[in-house]
This record gives sequence, structure tokens and C-alpha cells, in this order.
Amino acid sequence: MLQYYLPPVVLESPRLVTELDYNTLAKAMEGYSGSDIKTVCKEVAMERVRETFDTLERMSSAPQHSQIKSERMSSAPQHSQIKSHIKLKRITTQQMLSTLQTV
Repeated sequence: MLQYYLPPVVLESPRLVTELDYNTLAKAMEGYSGSDIKTVCKEVAMERVRETFDTLERMSSAPQHSQIKSERMSSAPQHSQIKSHIKLKRITTQQMLSTLQTV
């Protein structure tokens, strides 16, 4: 079930990958329902998405972003410029185990 919800490559663009020891996680999640496992997997993935939004917010408040806005660039260059900053961190076994403690 873990491999179904968090396979080695979750998304291609932006690339979201996992480095998980499925055996360790299976032991740690023994007794969890399928719904519980799905919730933990979603939460771990969302942590990475939240980090990306934090990065984008920091970019939008940076002085260089104001300059870009004032130049009124077309949406395509803005998109490629922003996309170059979106790097999702790998989902790791340790992150999964930490999330288990909070969910």
C-alpha cells in the first residue's frame, strides 16, 4: 500500500521522488488501517508542497521579483523562471516516521 501511494517517482514535473525503506515503514505502520496509511502518505507529500509554496512566497517578496513585475514580462518567461526554483525535496523514510508521530 505504501508503494502504491508513494512510489519511487510520485510526480514527474515538478519531480517528486521518494527514498523509502518500505520494510521499515511497514513494520512501523503495523496495525494501521489502509485509510491511516493513505493519510500519512498524503501528509508527507503535502509537506513538500508547503515547502515549495514557502519558497515561492519568499521569491515574490524579494526585491528582484519586484523588478520583474515592473518590467511586465510575458507569462512564459515568468513561468520558466519560477519553475527553475521549484525543487521538491525527496520524501525519506525518516520524514515518514516523523509524520507518523504527528498524524
